[in-house]
Amino acid sequence: FYGCQALKDFTFPYGLRQIGESAFYNCQNLTKVLLPMEIDCINTQSFYNCQGVKEIRLSPKIVSIANSAFRYNYYVQRIYTQNTTDSEYTATLPQALTSIGDNAFEGCFSHISEGATMLLPQKLQSIGTYAFYHCVNLKHVDVEDGAMFDIKGRYTFAYCEMLDDESVLNITSHIKSITSSAYLFNNCIGLKNVNTQILSSYMFTSCANLESIAGTNILTDSGSYIITSCSKIKSIVLESAGINISDNAFSGCVTLEVFKVSGTTSS
Repeated sequence: FYGCQALKDFTFPYGLRQIGESAFYNCQNLTKVLLPMEIDCINTQSFYNCQGVKEIRLSPKIVSIANSAFRYNYYVQRIYTQNTTDSEYTATLPQALTSIGDNAFEGCFSHISEGATMLLPQKLQSIGTYAFYHCVNLKHVDVEDGAMFDIKGRYTFAYCEMLDDESVLNITSHIKSITSSAYLFNNCIGLKNVNTQILSSYMFTSCANLESIAGTNILTDSGSYIITSCSKIKSIVLESAGINISDNAFSGCVTLEVFKVSGTTSS
């Protein structure tokens, strides 16, 4: 159904197991996606640029959401599964989900003025580059207990302009590994006083309203240019910054008043 721009409604047949690559690519007038129970995989660009979609019901059996699966679904208002219809969250992802691909939800929730909330499931193992990039009205992210995932690329939550301080702690507390130069929270201008369990390169670049960072770093290397173009940063207080604080880690922090690192940092 690639490019079927007049398509407004589609009933998925019972027993369907997968949505193939680009199956509904650029179906801009499709208003909702209600997937049957047996779906276990959504492939690359399956619902790419379906800007008319406001409601997405996922199967609880979905294991992977591939690259750009729901990219540019700007007007989506709700994502849920059959067993989470009464969820308090705007987006509740399937319990079986283990991987979220590159650009999977880029641009989603852009027209929820009060801010969207999301729950990441316990079995999640990896999140790709740009997965939630430019989800400008994604306000809050919770993660189920026991989840530990890898951040596989850059800009995963970059330009989530409404993202709140608590979300940083919730996300970083469940990261197992992270790609260097990750730009994880780049340009998240809603952040003000954050607590983190991870430090990585370019992590808080252009967070224009960030005033303080506290917490620790479980990685060996804190990364370079952790905080840049943060014109209001006043306080950095860390229990640990890892073994190494890299070059230019806090470059350009012209308003910094307090810097403290406890624990062992060798260089």
